[in-house]
Amino acid sequence: MSEQKKEINIIIEEARKIVENRDTKVSKLNDLLSRKTLLPYAQWNKDKEYTRVCLYENLEFELILLCWKPLAKTPIHNHNKQNCCVFFFDAPFRETTYCNEGQKSLKVNDIQKGGVSSMEKVNACHSLQNLSDKHVMSLHLYNRPIKKCEIIQDSDLESSLNWADLKYDVKLA
Repeated sequence: MSEQKKEINIIIEEARKIVENRDTKVSKLNDLLSRKTLLPYAQWNKDKEYTRVCLYENLEFELILLCWKPLAKTPIHNHNKQNCCVFFFDAPFRETTYCNEGQKSLKVNDIQKGGVSSMEKVNACHSLQNLSDKHVMSLHLYNRPIKKCEIIQDSDLESSLNWADLKYDVKLA
């Protein structure tokens, strides 16, 4: 097995421990993450703000590498009542949290490189923005794969949340 494959398998196993609430800490997984380790899996789609690369998926969790264009931002969205942990190992990001309807901004949090954000099984909405002028990555761990979520596009702030189907841009075998 290649060194690269061993490293990603260790990351997947630490993610599994977090989801299963076994003897592990989020910081242990965070310590394993680096641009060098994850860059071989990264892909940037020129037509999208960010590219969703599925590193691992089973019925219990999914581990997704998001590859961001400079200053890219997600729409306002929720996680369909799933836990989420985001590892910002590659650059600083801004997370804006909104009320459950996604229309009222509640909190803006600038997260430094190496920081972690999490949302528990509430249906609060948030958006993320790459604060870097470079192509960067973040790692997203979700309890149970999220195939649908509610979303508001920035241009649509006066409307309510609408359901959107989520798809991977790339899925590793």
